[in-house]
Amino acid sequence: TVIEAVVIPENVVDIGSFAFEDCVNLSSVKVNGTIDSVNSGISNPFRNTGSNTDGGITVEFGSGVKKIADHMFDTNASFNSGNGSYAHITKVVIADSVTKIGNYAFNDCYDLKNVELGKGIESIGQASFSGCNLIETVSFPHSLKEISNSAFDGASGIKTVYYDGVKADWNSVSVSSYNNILFKTTFFYNIAYASVRVDDCFYDGTERSPEVAVFDGTDLMTDGKDYTKEFSDNIEIGKATEMMTGVRFFSNANRVI
Repeated sequence: TVIEAVVIPENVVDIGSFAFEDCVNLSSVKVNGTIDSVNSGISNPFRNTGSNTDGGITVEFGSGVKKIADHMFDTNASFNSGNGSYAHITKVVIADSVTKIGNYAFNDCYDLKNVELGKGIESIGQASFSGCNLIETVSFPHSLKEISNSAFDGASGIKTVYYDGVKADWNSVSVSSYNNILFKTTFFYNIAYASVRVDDCFYDGTERSPEVAVFDGTDLMTDGKDYTKEFSDNIEIGKATEMMTGVRFFSNANRVI
């Protein structure tokens, strides 16, 4: 078909079988409300949509969405005649209003590379991103409480995890089995939640830069890897300022001491 974009209004709560099947030119899906139910596998409404040779599909969940339905884009290839019959989603953007990602929501979306999780996510459902092996980076919000069984099983491309909190907070998140890939990655934590110790520094008429230690719980964070620092007003008698800035994903997280 020639359909390139789909906008699902806020009052839609159910999407029928094969609703958008074979919309191979589809490149954008905007979901504005909470969908209660969709069918999975061969009867999924997004079976064989988009194209992996033409940029794929960007899916956006708007601020009216509270949860993402089970099997929302689950076009599991085992139900289909070959891997070409899945939804060719390459990017997912989830609003801060969403608290739960349903079971199998993006199961076997083999082209999915970029996932932007909202700040309100509390629960990531069973096998929700299973088989999404092109995802390289995942950024978890501080609100996260639970990652269910096999949520990232088969997502073997994940290399980096950003967590919007410190290690102690991450350790309180319930991570169920078959999510081993998350513990084989490079982890970055948010300096905004870290504790800071500044050594004494005495005036001698020259520019002074006191030693600063930044702790993620009991673990010492690394200058240049986890954060960068910059001093100002540190020559004359008075109060100097040090600006510490998180790196990469947390580059907008600052601490002023």
